[in-house]
Amino acid sequence: RMPGKCSSIGDRRKKDSYEVEARFYEGGHAERLLAAGCTLPKPLLVERKGDGQLTILMEKLDGRNSSMGDAEMRSMLTWLATLHATYWGEARSNEAVLSGLQPQGTYWYLDTRPDEWSRMPLKGWEGRLRLAARAIDERLKRDPMMTIVHGDAKDANVVFGGRNRLEAQVYDFQYIGKASA
Repeated sequence: RMPGKCSSIGDRRKKDSYEVEARFYEGGHAERLLAAGCTLPKPLLVERKGDGQLTILMEKLDGRNSSMGDAEMRSMLTWLATLHATYWGEARSNEAVLSGLQPQGTYWYLDTRPDEWSRMPLKGWEGRLRLAARAIDERLKRDPMMTIVHGDAKDANVVFGGRNRLEAQVYDFQYIGKASA
């Protein structure tokens, strides 16, 4: 069930993220990435009910969680590079956003972190970073090298399996969207 009342940036973002993942599967993005060679769960059903209930049913991945050694890291980076290449450029990334992916992908970006930014120290390297944060954020938003990014790529969102038991199989597409490469 989708969260009802959203009183904070984080609550609203979490609620929106469920819709983004549903639109990822409804919009054919899973099939597009599978055709490009990425392994991810195939959607079986996306269903919305009037009471705010959202169900996403997908196939189970046949893999194992693993700490990432060199081979696993290479596999994960290859998966991410394939994702980025599939949506590389303004036209493809904008088209994906119009289909319902995040207009600004990733879990971490300045607009969603005003509380953390305001608590950053004013001195030292963190103070310098705080002073530069808005300019860095604006520069990233204007970057001509845009693509679609997973948004929350981490070891908790990948299992390894497949032919050689090292194939990255990625899931959790709640924060997938447009970002600077």
